[in-house]
Amino acid sequence: MSVVSTRPRTWKGLGVDVVLEAGIEGLYDGGVAIPYRLPDGSFVYQKRIGATGSSWYEPSPLDVGGLVPYGLESVCWEGLREDDILIVAEGESDALAAREHIAELDSRRVFTLGLPGASTWREAWLRFLRPFSAVYVVPDGDEAGRKMAAAVKHDCRWARVVVLEQGDDLRGLIQREGAEALLPFLDDASWRLQLELGLRACRTLGEMEAWMTREMV
Repeated sequence: MSVVSTRPRTWKGLGVDVVLEAGIEGLYDGGVAIPYRLPDGSFVYQKRIGATGSSWYEPSPLDVGGLVPYGLESVCWEGLREDDILIVAEGESDALAAREHIAELDSRRVFTLGLPGASTWREAWLRFLRPFSAVYVVPDGDEAGRKMAAAVKHDCRWARVVVLEQGDDLRGLIQREGAEALLPFLDDASWRLQLELGLRACRTLGEMEAWMTREMV
């Protein structure tokens, strides 16, 4: 069993401040221990990731009521605004990268939650998305990520699914090109949601053109 050593100076290219704020601890084997918390900040369990990439939880989620999304404690649940934005990322490092680099979008506050893995979405977690009118799902650009996005979208019909390039992920894009590089992907996700809603609401091509013109202004 790995034992907690000291907090890493950095992890996956994340800034020291965000790693320390998240309470991520370094392990003697070169891995990390990532704390998961509830919205009130209370500790639930640690996800431990070994140097080889293997991961496990202590204590087991089976003993504490099951998995929860990562980063619940970072959302201002008692002070949410109507125009706040939520990003649902795939994994802890993607969520932390977004938290580090994206605090606002068009003067609207941005919060980020991370799914513990691509296949972990639970319908019960929809309660954490409902307070947000703008929800962006940002999966990895691979088949597992596409399945993750489909699972979230199945329950959160107003979600805006971001489609990254094949093989890319949110953290890689932000760290490589800056947070601004994500904006076209967010715009595309918003456009495709409006197209989807228009196809549901409109009966003729003329109605569809009017809908899209109105929504994109």
